[in-house]
Amino acid sequence: MVAIKASNPDARQKLRRCRVPRAAWPARAATGTVTASPPVEALAVLTPRAPWSEDCVALAFGKGDASLAGRCNMLERMADEVRAVLAGSDPARVTVLDRDETLRRVRRMRRPPRCPTAQACDLDTAHLLDAGLVVSARVRTAGESWTARFELRKVAGGLLLASASASGSYGPGVLAETRRASERLVRDSFASRCAADCAPPPGR
Repeated sequence: MVAIKASNPDARQKLRRCRVPRAAWPARAATGTVTASPPVEALAVLTPRAPWSEDCVALAFGKGDASLAGRCNMLERMADEVRAVLAGSDPARVTVLDRDETLRRVRRMRRPPRCPTAQACDLDTAHLLDAGLVVSARVRTAGESWTARFELRKVAGGLLLASASASGSYGPGVLAETRRASERLVRDSFASRCAADCAPPPGR
């Protein structure tokens, strides 16, 4: 193990500001060696919600037309774009659930999510998926133009860590803008998480 010492007052103050929360410190055995790494949170990316989302369920029963199938598939592809970007953002602290793992956890859900509001529904769904972080989105359309607002939140308490919007034409255009919005989520969430996790201890 490498010990970091700060002999100068300014350096010591910086170290205090970026102190890692005690709950995230590795556990130590009686010998003093590190036996566990900081906990890794699961991040769930939910399929974006659109005005026609409820109709997508009918596709599983052979109902709906090709136009609906294409729009529902586009929502899933948008979620996959977000997963692809976030998967490599902070692997030491976050594990992004891929589409297959998300579906497996959905099938194992103990009960339907409670949905008094859309946000509460997203948070409860993520809780039932055993995720500590969640990305959700709302989609609006006007002709071939799609606009989506993505939000990254802590599941416990619903703290908003970052948000970003994407606007583009149906197809490759909105997928490219979704990727850019996901990159902004990653960039902005690091600042939010540092503010929440690395704040100076009380009284300092």
